[in-house]
Amino acid sequence: MKSMPAEDIAEKQRALAVCERMLAFEMDLSQKSNVLRKIGDYCVEILQQKNDRKTCEKAIAAYEEALLFYTDTEERHLAHRARVLKGLGYCRAALADYEQRSSNLNCAISHWEQALQFYPPAQAARDHAWLQNELGSAYRKLAELECRRENGKKAVEACEAALRVYNLKDCPVHYASAMANLASARLILAQAASTPAGEAEGIKRAISSYREAISVYSEARHPQQYAAMKNNLAIAYLTLSEVEDRAENCRKALAACEEALVHRRLEDQPLAYAALQNNLGNAYLALAEEQAEEEEKEEAQMVAEEEAKAAAVKK
Repeated sequence: MKSMPAEDIAEKQRALAVCERMLAFEMDLSQKSNVLRKIGDYCVEILQQKNDRKTCEKAIAAYEEALLFYTDTEERHLAHRARVLKGLGYCRAALADYEQRSSNLNCAISHWEQALQFYPPAQAARDHAWLQNELGSAYRKLAELECRRENGKKAVEACEAALRVYNLKDCPVHYASAMANLASARLILAQAASTPAGEAEGIKRAISSYREAISVYSEARHPQQYAAMKNNLAIAYLTLSEVEDRAENCRKALAACEEALVHRRLEDQPLAYAALQNNLGNAYLALAEEQAEEEEKEEAQMVAEEEAKAAAVKK
């Protein structure tokens, strides 16, 4: 998503303040619900650039009050109701970063699934795909907290539904976003596999999807997305190293981390930089442990061979 210039954010904040002052005037329920909806919409535009708890709460309060009217007059205001549900889901998902993560994610999912009824793929393909992609992300985050297998499957299904609309030729950036979500969902689902072989297969599918996203997020045009995908790729290789080919996959994780570090600096993105350094450290540690285990095996083999030779001489 392109960053909104500071002056544009300030303009949205001024428009938001105007709408809030309008609520003090007398108006009928239809007019008031429209003002409340606009408050929520302006908040969403601000949240898309900078997540903020108070803005989330303000949007949710406005949308929920507007929804009361649109529910009572649903047949006459289907488009408005769908838009409110879509925005309300976005704000609940954003608020989940601050509090009651599971509860807010479940609310977001509920709102978006209701909104899907108004956005069938044949008539509203882009809105349908957007909702499915967001649902994929929400289900994946929820899978980290509860019902990993069930929510992981729902995440994969939602991302795949989005990719039935998004394609590499017509909307490459949206395609890459959905593919990245699919990769993360597959990684979560793989960790719920019942066998090591099943887990390895699922992780490899996740790696393939991350690589597909990276093919769109080039270093030159999308450096931050490229770095994020390389970081996720490192996590996937580290996860795979716990199941098979430990040394080889640790080296691949190291390479992915080092490629991501080119575009992440401590002063610009301290949290992302720290997360990347943590993955780098984990990869080095896992590789060192693997090498130490190999040395121990070689040493034990040498000792066994020496003991066998000594026993043979005595005979």
